[in-house]
Amino acid sequence: MFLRSSFFIAAVWTLRSVQGLSFSTKRSSSTKNDLLVHSSRRTFLQIAPCLLFPHLTNAAIKNNQTVFREGESLTIEEAKARFQEGRTSMNNLLENYDAIAANGGDNVRRYLGTVGTTSGLYGIQKVLRTLQDEANDIVEYTESLSDFEYYLSAADTAAYSAIFVEYSAAKTKPEEFFADAKKAVQRMRACMDQMAQELAL
Repeated sequence: MFLRSSFFIAAVWTLRSVQGLSFSTKRSSSTKNDLLVHSSRRTFLQIAPCLLFPHLTNAAIKNNQTVFREGESLTIEEAKARFQEGRTSMNNLLENYDAIAANGGDNVRRYLGTVGTTSGLYGIQKVLRTLQDEANDIVEYTESLSDFEYYLSAADTAAYSAIFVEYSAAKTKPEEFFADAKKAVQRMRACMDQMAQELAL
């Protein structure tokens, strides 16, 4: 308790002492025009939320990945299986979004695969690129992949920003960032659905 209290005081002091914390908006063309995402500078260690809120765990994500091996490529079968695991993690995130987001931005990011290695979306970009040549229409697949990577980055940035905005002078509320993240994840799912069709999965 003392350690967490001391860390919390240090965390708040650090966040409030950082100058120039800024948030920006980004709009992209075509289907991305209606997505508002905010970005912030990484002003604090990513470990802070876990130390401040040790209850941030994922009952829906249990298994650490064993597919990715340093210096080795994925087989097509491994990539297809991992693709389906990624869809499962993403669906779990959307179906339980409010409960997951209630435990903080890093909890959302765990499902996105950008924090830790337990999500089926961990390493998903490598998976999708491994499967690129398997697509029926590689042009369509590549476009969906590009959009997916954009929305993954947008979701991660919004969820990350929600962690710190509560302690900053910004007027944006964490709920707004979480809403932006959810919109991005919904578009990620649409992209994965399109790629699944191209892969006949």
